[in-house]
Amino acid sequence: MLKTATINAAELLRISESRGVIETGKDADFILVKKNPLDSIAFLKNIEGMMLNGRWISKSDLNKIRQIM
Repeated sequence: MLKTATINAAELLRISESRGVIETGKDADFILVKKNPLDSIAFLKNIEGMMLNGRWISKSDLNKIRQIM
């Protein structure tokens, strides 16, 4: 399941040279959650933070962005 959402998706979009895995030299895009979403997809509702294009976005900043939208 994780490969489907990460490296496989990057390969399909032809961006695997820069994305799809957490590795030196690649652009980091991922979310941080407290509990394993493989145990329950509902755990994805509680995002603690996000790395987007190698830049950390905290939970409080994500909440501010949600309020604007």
